[in-house]
Amino acid sequence: QTQNAATRHGEGGQGLAAIMRAQPDLTISDITMPEMNGHDLLVEIRKNHPLHADMPFIFLSARAGRGDQITGRSIGADEYLTKPVDFELMHATINSRLAQVQRIRERQFQMLLTLFQAIAGKTEIGGPIECEIDFDSLHALLDAQGHSVRQLLGLISKGMPH
Repeated sequence: QTQNAATRHGEGGQGLAAIMRAQPDLTISDITMPEMNGHDLLVEIRKNHPLHADMPFIFLSARAGRGDQITGRSIGADEYLTKPVDFELMHATINSRLAQVQRIRERQFQMLLTLFQAIAGKTEIGGPIECEIDFDSLHALLDAQGHSVRQLLGLISKGMPH
């Protein structure tokens, strides 16, 4: 079951605050906005917010020229859609990027699970390892992946097919 929610902000700074607060799976942004434009918003996210730097970012703009699209992609946009909106193309683009986010999360979770199995001595990667685990950081990472510490510990205790 997935939840989809959208918020709308007319200014890039408001959008940035909403991204930091809501941690969305992707962002769709216009370029022309007051105070902080879409280019500045994207650069700010990619450069100064590492937890959100890999979030898919889509420009949806009336600036349809080839140069505008090249500029948008050059500064890090994953997609560049133009107005008037082709809703079928936009729908396919959003679904494709959300599927990519899900694949990345699943792969990261599997890698994290393998790491913790190795730490617990449950895999062939290595024997028991003495280390301290920062559970606050682990919890934050798992929350970002949509999993709980309880799920991870349950999977480690059961073992996982390799």
